[in-house]
Amino acid sequence: MTTTQQDGIWAGIRRIFGRHRSVRWLIAAAVLVLAAAGVGFATSAASAGTPEHRSSIIHLQTKLVSATTNPAGFGGPGDVVANLNAFTTSSGVVGHADITCQIFPNSEQECVASFVFPNGQIDTNAAITLPLTTFTAAVTGGTGVYEGVSGRIDNVVVSPGVIDRTFHLTFPETD
Repeated sequence: MTTTQQDGIWAGIRRIFGRHRSVRWLIAAAVLVLAAAGVGFATSAASAGTPEHRSSIIHLQTKLVSATTNPAGFGGPGDVVANLNAFTTSSGVVGHADITCQIFPNSEQECVASFVFPNGQIDTNAAITLPLTTFTAAVTGGTGVYEGVSGRIDNVVVSPGVIDRTFHLTFPETD
């Protein structure tokens, strides 16, 4: 992503969310947390783990595509930000992520995300402390080939709007 594109994203966010300082923190966090657009990193699978459980590791780099807010009318706390994200892995798998975050008065936000792949989705949840640099999200389940999956996502903020994500997935025992 070029500097001009990044500047355009930040300008759009400022237009959408105005001058409220607490909302700006929410938006900055959302940009960093929420993710995704066309550039991905390698997707790799590791068949390690215990004999009865299959595990997998997926690497993605995500960039924010768009964000909208539903203000609670309190200038920040209670506001909900909805984000539509897109990603492509280096192996060419294309998908999107739908992420919503609610801001709380204690400088935290609660975020729920669904990373949707062509063959299923991975659902996640995290309470994220601001300002954002790194955070871990719980994998709470999935559908399709990800049905019953658990694990975590390690998230590292690379630059404004860009997050490297490493999914550590454990699949349930199969017969």
